[in-house]
Amino acid sequence: MRKYVLSAFLVFALALLAGCGASSSFREGLQDGMQKSAETADAVEGSASSPAAEKTPVAEEKTEAADSKEDSSESKVPAANGTTSEQPAAEETPSPDEPAGKQSVVEKKVQEYIDENYTHTSIDRITLNEDLGTEAEGDYIALVYLIWDQKNSGKTSQQMLDMYSSDMAARVYDDLPEIQEIAIFWTVPYLNNGQAKISFERIDSGMKYTDKVFDSNFN
Repeated sequence: MRKYVLSAFLVFALALLAGCGASSSFREGLQDGMQKSAETADAVEGSASSPAAEKTPVAEEKTEAADSKEDSSESKVPAANGTTSEQPAAEETPSPDEPAGKQSVVEKKVQEYIDENYTHTSIDRITLNEDLGTEAEGDYIALVYLIWDQKNSGKTSQQMLDMYSSDMAARVYDDLPEIQEIAIFWTVPYLNNGQAKISFERIDSGMKYTDKVFDSNFN
């Protein structure tokens, strides 16, 4: 656009100078100057029309850089839940020879006895105490607290709990040689939460009674 404006202006200026009687050398100089201005305008227009094309590769480079940055950030995100977490260390299983390990073994055995032989019976808790009355290491006294939820008379309940206790003591004698004494505590909800305790001690021939107590709710 500038080129055409300058050309028109050149024609007008030359005609005006010719009418005014300007010298030919002045007119030629003016004509050369106007032509150079026109050429400069062409160069400016050419440079103004090309920046978008020249800058496009830069934009593409920035886009590629952004894409690569996103790819690298995505690679750092775990596929599971988007967060990084340390796996907790696995808990060590106590050795059967340690008190905690022995406690677990006794609880498992007593639960097996109940599941296979004793109806309406459940474990309240089990406690192991070191037996300080023996010279051997690793001997224990077992305190077993059980609940018998059966509706029977006091006398029948005594007979059933005595039978269950002696059977459990015999099984402990065979399966758990480290248990030197066992005291079995019973609670009977039907008999107003009647309480009973039956105790045994290990001897060479088996488990012998050391104590047997039933409260007045069994009368």
